[in-house]
Amino acid sequence: MSAPDPSVIYANGKWEIDLSTRELRALGICVPVGSRAFDIIATLVRANGELVTKTELMALVWPNLAIGENALRVHVSALRRALGEDREILKTAPGDGYRLVGRWEVRAASPPLRSGQSPSIADASSARGNLPLSVSELIGRNSAVRDVRNRLSTYRTVTLVGPGGIGKSTLALHVARSLAANLQDGCWLVELASLTNPGLVTSAVARALMVQTDGADVSFDAIARSIGGRALVIILDNCEHLIEAAAQIADVIMRLCPNASVLATSREPLRIEGECAYRVPALEVPPENLA
Repeated sequence: MSAPDPSVIYANGKWEIDLSTRELRALGICVPVGSRAFDIIATLVRANGELVTKTELMALVWPNLAIGENALRVHVSALRRALGEDREILKTAPGDGYRLVGRWEVRAASPPLRSGQSPSIADASSARGNLPLSVSELIGRNSAVRDVRNRLSTYRTVTLVGPGGIGKSTLALHVARSLAANLQDGCWLVELASLTNPGLVTSAVARALMVQTDGADVSFDAIARSIGGRALVIILDNCEHLIEAAAQIADVIMRLCPNASVLATSREPLRIEGECAYRVPALEVPPENLA
């Protein structure tokens, strides 16, 4: 196995393993793990899906120390707890060792800003948004797409409201993709579903918008100032369990960013000034062919 490059980040979906800061992150939010646990996942990701034996792991993570397999199992269990619903990406080969599965892309870690620099959003010339590619056609929603687009042309905050499973996120992403080409600074998706702490919303928004800081905590006001006069749409997806924090960032953006719009999805409205709540209709079921 080659020596680790401390200036790279391994990314797979919402997960990042940052060797430069020694952080495991989900949607840009640091997920706390111990130093030994991080050494284990860093070793596994560098193995590119290949099996790393228990003996190899213990020698690399605890060099020059004699430890039992129980210590390794304890830290592997801690990693699986940190990975939550994605714990299956850390596979066990019974009696042999472990492997980290999935397609992990390698990219260079961004250098920190110099002291005194202000947070800034990514240059529009290098980034026009972060929307995922569409993997399927949107069927039966043409009328809803037109309705939402029309509302976004009138209101700067539109919240798609409805019960879980009705297709709010899919509709929001389809609308955003249809608008992105005509927006100077694109559309930016902030996924909130996996967050459980309202205090993490600020970091999630900053990360999604590629707001760069010098490592200090960033506020909603600082995020809004970094957006400034840019023309963009921010999608706040799955707001209902963090409704107050989502409403706060939307309100700040409305007040400080004259050319930005917010498209939110939630089981309930944000209830901020100037919001348009659009109740997503159920899909029509075509009549059965009785002939």
